Amino acid sequence: MRKSGKWLTCLLAALMIMYVPGEAMAASGGRAMNPAMVTLQTDRVYDIYDVTGDGKADEVMVETAHYDSFGIGRQGYLKILVNGENAFTLEDPYYKGDATWRYDIKLCTMNTQEQFLFVRTCSETEYYNFCRLYSFQGGRFRPVLDLKNTYKNIFHHREKMDLVNVEGNRIQFQWYGQLGAAGALNWIVNYDYINGKFSRASRTSPLAESDKERSWTASRNFSVYRTAGLKEKVFQVKEGDSLKITHVYNNSQYAFIRVVNSDGTAGWVPCPNTHSPYFKEAVYAG
Repeated sequence: MRKSGKWLTCLLAALMIMYVPGEAMAASGGRAMNPAMVTLQTDRVYDIYDVTGDGKADEVMVETAHYDSFGIGRQGYLKILVNGENAFTLEDPYYKGDATWRYDIKLCTMNTQEQFLFVRTCSETEYYNFCRLYSFQGGRFRPVLDLKNTYKNIFHHREKMDLVNVEGNRIQFQWYGQLGAAGALNWIVNYDYINGKFSRASRTSPLAESDKERSWTASRNFSVYRTAGLKEKVFQVKEGDSLKITHVYNNSQYAFIRVVNSDGTAGWVPCPNTHSPYFKEAVYAG
C-alpha cells in the first residue's frame, strides 16, 4: 500500500506540472515567450508572460471594481499588480452619466522584445472614452500613446478603437466612427514604433475588410475632388449614383472619404463636422 500510495502521489505531481507549465516556468525563473498579442482577462492572475521587459515571466494580477450605475457616489477602478507590487491604477472618472461596463486589456510584444499594454474602458452604451498604450518603466506602467488624440477635434460620433494586430515594429488598430458624410464606418489605422516613439504610418487609412465591398447610394448632389486640398474637381455625384468608399483621411480639421464611381474614377469628399449624410446607407446611432 505504501508503494502504491507513493506512486500515485508522484503521478499526480507530474500531471500537475504538465497541466500548468506556465506556473512551473515562472517558479523556475525561465524565459517567457510572449505572443505578439494576447488579451488579459480581468480578475485573473497570470504568471507566464513578461510585462517588465527582462525576458522573465512575471506574476500579473488584473483586479477590477465595477461601477454600479444605479448607485450614488461609487466609481469603478482597474488595478494591475506586477510581482506583488501595484504597477497601474485607473480610477474611473472618465464618464459623465454613463458607467463603465468593462475594461479591455491586451498585452502586445513588438520586435519580439518590447512590451506594451493596451487599456480601454467601455461604457454601457459601447462608447470608448479612454484608450491608451502603456510601457513598464520604473516599476509602473506609464502612458506612451493616447489613442483618443488620433482624431482629436475631428467629428466622428461614437468613436471606438481596438488593437487588432502586432507585427514587427507596427501596431494596427481598427477604428469605428460615424463620419459627417458617411455615418458609421470601420477603418484601419497603423502606428509604427521607431526610436522609442509611436507615430502614425499615414493619415490615409483603408477601410476594414467588413466595409470594403459595401455599396453607397448618393442621397444628394456633391462634388468629388482630386485631393483633400479641394482645388480640383474630378467629377460630380448626382442623387441616386452608386459609389464605393475605400479610404478615410484626415487633416487637422476635417475627415475625408475617398470614393470611387461606377467608371472607376476616384477622388476625395470632405466630411462636415456634424451629422450630414450624403448617402442613403449612412447610419448615425447611439
